[in-house]
Amino acid sequence: GSDDCNVKIWDANIKQSIGTIENKANICCVKFNLSDQYIAFGSADHSIYYYDLRNLKTPLYTLSDHRKAVSYVKFINKSQLVSASTDSTLKLWDLNGSTGECIKTYSGHFNEKNFVGLAVYDGKYITCGSENNSIYTYFKNCSTPLFSYKFSEANSVVGENINNNNNNNNNNNSNNNITKKKQFVSSVCWKQKDPILIAANSLVISKFCL
Repeated sequence: GSDDCNVKIWDANIKQSIGTIENKANICCVKFNLSDQYIAFGSADHSIYYYDLRNLKTPLYTLSDHRKAVSYVKFINKSQLVSASTDSTLKLWDLNGSTGECIKTYSGHFNEKNFVGLAVYDGKYITCGSENNSIYTYFKNCSTPLFSYKFSEANSVVGENINNNNNNNNNNNSNNNITKKKQFVSSVCWKQKDPILIAANSLVISKFCL
């Protein structure tokens, strides 16, 4: 998917793309369904489009409930999709009906500007980053966070944790405040078969969480 508003389908054995889906807005993310026959992509027009690869002209579903760009889509299973948006929400979609339906909205994290990551584990747990430099994990059936973990603030130049020593001069305090505002969790990933999560923030500082 690209800012040129197109999704291209590729075969690794062929130089040219084998299919194109034309959209009216920038593409932010693309994901195959677990069956590999369907794809979903998130768009800057606040919607998710779900296509059967055998018919690239018309989406099976257009899922519209977000208020801002859709930054990530992940499949919980073959018939359920979770999406993330810069409207500070995640949404769970049921793809079994005739139109697709939002069946739950998750909120508690903060995301209005950056791409902060989205990952799912065991069909039950949904994890995302946040612009308050934290990780949030939701249980699929609960709309509020199951737990969260906050990264310690670090100096963007030397990578050291910031302390609030009163002896620091005003200039250092000002720089620290700016650094804190810029830090956010930018990527999250669950290990495929184990309950181990790795995350990185905007300073490329990684953490393992159990």
